[in-house]
Amino acid sequence: MLPSHSIPSCLELCQKAATTKHEFFAEVALLWSAHHVHHSSEDMNMFVAPRVSIFRPFYKWAFYVPLVVLGLPPATMVVHMQLGVIYTAWTHNDTIPKLSKVVPYLGHAIEFVMVTPSHHRVHHGANKYCLDKNYGMVLIVYDRLFSTFAEEREDEPIVYGTLKQRDSYDIIGHLPKGVNVPFPLPLSAQSVPLCERALLPLHLVTGLA
Repeated sequence: MLPSHSIPSCLELCQKAATTKHEFFAEVALLWSAHHVHHSSEDMNMFVAPRVSIFRPFYKWAFYVPLVVLGLPPATMVVHMQLGVIYTAWTHNDTIPKLSKVVPYLGHAIEFVMVTPSHHRVHHGANKYCLDKNYGMVLIVYDRLFSTFAEEREDEPIVYGTLKQRDSYDIIGHLPKGVNVPFPLPLSAQSVPLCERALLPLHLVTGLA
């Protein structure tokens, strides 16, 4: 059982769960069909942070259940989850430059451990080097450990949005767009039933490498 007062342990476990959740949102077709609403914005500002699917509350909790099984008090977990949500507000930002440029040395140290606006801009980019990168919500160290980290490039402006971007401001209209992403299907997924196809890795369903 985890001691409820062990703040570093709680933070580490909650952020590992959040990073895993974020990766599943981007990699599993069914979850991406909802999460793409958040990524469909062509701008990067604090208003993008609360731009989430109406279906999100129904499934995001599932990634934190193992923490309760491990002994993390539910109340502690909820507090860490909400603090993480608050933290992500400032990372949705296209104005703040790399912290290493603003505060030398200290900025480098912060960027090595914490998610910054620079890191999260990469996550929201549709550029090839940005795809499936920087899943961390508060801590970026897991991306560094598992090779899903990418540094923001100064020689290539980031283009925000999705690969199959819809020309519409209708949030409701964006909901079925993600569901329709799997068509047409590549040969590798054409013979898979729809209910199973929804759980396939996104690149197999869409034909994207």
